[in-house]
Amino acid sequence: MNNLTLDWWWWLYLQIIILVAVIAREFIRPHKRNLYAILIPGTMLVLVQGQAWWMLNIFDRNDVAYMQHLAQTISLHGARLANFYIGLSIICFGITYLLCAPRKHSIIAPAPTKMQYRGTRFISDMLAVAWVLVSAAMLLHLTGGLNALMAKPGQAMAGGVTMFLLMTGLGKLPLLHKVAFSRRINLFDLAMFVFVLFLFLINSRFLAVFILLQLVVLLNYCRCEVSRRGLLGLTFVMFLILIVFGLYRDYTTYFDRIEWDTLRQFFMTYTRENNPIDWFYRVNVEGFAGLAGILTFTAEHGGITHDFGLSNFSVITKLIPYAIRNDPSLPFIDMANALESLYPYHGSLIPSGMESAYAHFGLPGVMGFGALLGYLTRWLHAQMLDPMVDRIMVVLLSICVLHLIRGLFGGTFLLGLVEVIILWIYRSMRAIDLKTRGAGL
Repeated sequence: MNNLTLDWWWWLYLQIIILVAVIAREFIRPHKRNLYAILIPGTMLVLVQGQAWWMLNIFDRNDVAYMQHLAQTISLHGARLANFYIGLSIICFGITYLLCAPRKHSIIAPAPTKMQYRGTRFISDMLAVAWVLVSAAMLLHLTGGLNALMAKPGQAMAGGVTMFLLMTGLGKLPLLHKVAFSRRINLFDLAMFVFVLFLFLINSRFLAVFILLQLVVLLNYCRCEVSRRGLLGLTFVMFLILIVFGLYRDYTTYFDRIEWDTLRQFFMTYTRENNPIDWFYRVNVEGFAGLAGILTFTAEHGGITHDFGLSNFSVITKLIPYAIRNDPSLPFIDMANALESLYPYHGSLIPSGMESAYAHFGLPGVMGFGALLGYLTRWLHAQMLDPMVDRIMVVLLSICVLHLIRGLFGGTFLLGLVEVIILWIYRSMRAIDLKTRGAGL
């Protein structure tokens, strides 16, 4: 027997209780909810604790010492140790969340932003449309066209596709800008946002969810507070994107053509014979599996050499155009490979935040990662309540925090940097427009 004792389950349940308590505290609050105290713990529950429960249940039910998850082999010992380390991280999360609570007399009341707003004219709208259409055209060219992208969604994120996809994100800013300043939204703003959301959806479900969350957070802090019913509706929409559309994307990997009978049969297989939750944790995320995998590797190879985050500097090469970056006569390929080789484990497809924290700094890194998330949960909320803060910038960067839980630290930095760049470009377009009538941005 595996002897996966009750202690291990209670340790996992303790983590879940801490995170659910934080979420419930804000959910039942009638007003002035800390939306980040719902989003950050909720993301951890889904991607980390959910997969931990799924994986430990497999070990317990099948009485095996090892299991295969995507490209990595995970031992029962590695899974137990990962559960223990993550539990310590969640306790650190809870401690910093409590310690960073604002005193009652220092709580900032929600207020309209004090930043000055200037309306735009035709020229800035056309510049934004041109930017988005050119980026979208390059994106579709690299992926083989819209039909190919619809037939194989999310399966061509390479060769410069990711950067052009992120560049189209400028199209979401007209709507976000109006929301942040509580201005009237027109059809142009909505059309641009929907178009960008569609492009992101057929390329990356998680990035599409991030765009939706950016809009919801801005609505909550700048326009009107999102109700409990609205939060439940958002959860349902994310379920449709991550699970329902995810199953469709999985279908396209097995079948070249979309045939409704085959598609219906495929969905029925997963909803009746198989479990969609099992599918999600088996082939979609590595929030817990990544840490369990690196701990298995560490135990079987006598330890690893922590890189102290140096491998993340390889993301700098991603800013170089694809054709130049991959030119074998130039040094960028060797530089990227040398930096990436510093990362001590290469078993997971997308290294998660917990795995990266351990790879960089060991157990102190995992605990520090939890403490950082607890601090950010409070700090970001305070920033969004401050009328003197650039709320659009805070929202764009704060949603990237969710990517810290799912992916590499370097990838999160790249996402945040691109968000800053496209916001600067959009504001430069507005400045050009406003200067023609002698007004400042």
